[in-house]
Amino acid sequence: MRTVCPNCERQLIIPDEKIPQAASFKLVCPGCKQSFTVSPSPTIAEAKKETLSPLPSPPPVEPDFFAPGTKTALLVLRDQAWTESLERLLQERGYHVTALNDPSQAAAKLQVNVYDVTLIEDSDWGREPLRLLHAWPGTKRRNINVILIGQAGESLHPGLSFRKGVDSYFHVQDHTRSKELLQASLDSFAAAYLSWNAAAKKLGREF
Repeated sequence: MRTVCPNCERQLIIPDEKIPQAASFKLVCPGCKQSFTVSPSPTIAEAKKETLSPLPSPPPVEPDFFAPGTKTALLVLRDQAWTESLERLLQERGYHVTALNDPSQAAAKLQVNVYDVTLIEDSDWGREPLRLLHAWPGTKRRNINVILIGQAGESLHPGLSFRKGVDSYFHVQDHTRSKELLQASLDSFAAAYLSWNAAAKKLGREF
C-alpha cells in the first residue's frame, strides 16, 4: 500500500505482506524520522472490493517485441494535445511509445508486455487498464510508473496520487506543463525505486 508522511509529504510504499492486521499502526518516516499513524483498512477494503469485481476479458493480442534494454511507455488517452506532447517527450527520452485509444486493448497489452511508464485517462473510459494494474501484486505493480491524467485535483499532489493508487497525477488542463510534469514524475519514481531496491538488497531480496 502507499501512504504519505503528513510531516514532510514524502510518498512511502509499504509491502502488502508487512501491513499488520490491526485497524491502524505507527510508522516512522525514513525521510524526516517523524512517526505517524496509518489506518490502511478503508484503502485495503476498497482495493479488495475492486479486485473481487470480475475484470472483463481483454481481446487477444500478440506481444510486442522490444530490443533488450528498451524503455517502454503506454499511453491510454483520448486527449490529443496530451497524447502528442507526451509521445514526443517520451521519445526524446529514448522510450518506445505505444499510444492507444481503446482501453480494452490497452488492458490486453499490459498482460503480455512490460512497460516502464503507463499514462491513463482518469475517467470511466480509462477504468479497465487501471483496474488491472490495481489488481496486480505489489512486487509487480511497483515496477511501473503509473500516471493518471484527469480533473480530480492539482498536478503532482501527493495525497491525490495516494488516494488514486498511482505514482503521479496530472491535471488535464496542465498540458502546457507536460515537460515539467513528466520529468518530475520520472525523477520521483526513479528515486523511490532506488530506495526500495536498496532496502530490498539489505534483506537479500530484489524488487
